[in-house]
Amino acid sequence: MLVPCPTGWKTATDLSPELSILAVETNVFPLYEVEDGRRYTINHEPRRLPVREYLQKQGRYRHLKEEQIRQIQADVDEEWEKLKQRAGQRPGR
Repeated sequence: MLVPCPTGWKTATDLSPELSILAVETNVFPLYEVEDGRRYTINHEPRRLPVREYLQKQGRYRHLKEEQIRQIQADVDEEWEKLKQRAGQRPGR
């Protein structure tokens, strides 16, 4: 479960719902189930928005440089592909 923390994340309280949605739609926090520790099911196909949209709304990430943001995006994309494979989906879909 993801619960935004306005104080720790350095955001306005009213941004919490938007940040939760962005976490899912950028694949930072994909929605999936694991049954019996083996069967993976992706519950929501995200819009694959840029991770930058999620990061830029939070003061805790203001220090990140462009190269770091690109690396985070690459890491998120790689983990998404791994999750899709676990769920039995073809890569790149």
